[in-house]
Amino acid sequence: MGSFGTSHPEPLALHLKKFPADRDDHLFRMERGGQIIRTSFFDHVWHGSVKKAGLPAGIGMHALRHAHAHASLLIAGGESVKVVSERLGHTNAAMTLNT
Repeated sequence: MGSFGTSHPEPLALHLKKFPADRDDHLFRMERGGQIIRTSFFDHVWHGSVKKAGLPAGIGMHALRHAHAHASLLIAGGESVKVVSERLGHTNAAMTLNT
């Protein structure tokens, strides 16, 4: 991983301190424990967060992968186009560069 992933571990470290994970546990899970259930997450977390952030209603998590800020942070952090392409779910680096 490039410098972004290695030089900014604070959010993940804070998450793990608050929600320590066992070897066989989910890294991100519901506040009371257990696997995040997509419908429950959308109903109780996502929709309110979208509204609070002033984003258009109906926007999904997939759309955020393509946000310019996400790709820009990866590139600014020194990630390769190949890694950025993988993170965005593109089939290859050329698709990322064309987008």
